[in-house]
Amino acid sequence: FFADRVIRNPRQWIRYCILSAFSFSFLLLQGGGNDPAFNFLLLTIFFVIESIRSRKMWIISSWGLIILLTMSVSAIKILPLMETNRSMWRLTYPNEYQPETMVACAAAFLSTDQQLDSSTREKALEDPGIWNWEDHACYIGWGSFLLGLYGLFIWRRRRFLLGSLLLFFVFIYMGHLAPVDIWYWIHKLPIFRYLRIPSRSGYCVAFIIGISAGYGVTALQVKLEKRKHR
Repeated sequence: FFADRVIRNPRQWIRYCILSAFSFSFLLLQGGGNDPAFNFLLLTIFFVIESIRSRKMWIISSWGLIILLTMSVSAIKILPLMETNRSMWRLTYPNEYQPETMVACAAAFLSTDQQLDSSTREKALEDPGIWNWEDHACYIGWGSFLLGLYGLFIWRRRRFLLGSLLLFFVFIYMGHLAPVDIWYWIHKLPIFRYLRIPSRSGYCVAFIIGISAGYGVTALQVKLEKRKHR
């Protein structure tokens, strides 16, 4: 929200840069590694697309300011992380723990059985320590999915932005199953090469669909109200 306000309210862009940085810092300091990394990726693409679309370079500069402020506020955690990462203590491989089939990818978002098509399901019942379906599941349901597609279809002002972000993170989620294995290249970046399981980015897919679904609901409400007044 604050990052979006940076662009939509340019008169107060410094204020919203500060609020964005503090929000991002809270996310970093809460302890998890996956969410800050994927959120950083999402916001970077967001600012790049908006800068290209509006042809305004100050938008990229504002993202740089947010990063600088975030690193300053979160230095107590970021600096030790940078030092630890030099030891390469958790270098993983891009093909680890990926969804096994296209059906499994779809089921992770649409099936009420969030362990559907998991080959390790029976083993996990015996050994809870196994990486299991919970690392892939991100249930949104058919209703939200269809409303999201409808909202994306009619929301011309944000269609390109949200559509690009959605496709990008769907491809990351799919890993080697995607037409273009984006995760293979993302995993080579300094931060991301220490992360396992690309499907943990599924919450980004759900977030984008949720925004589009919200607009879909609003658009349907406007249509129903117009019919009532006829």
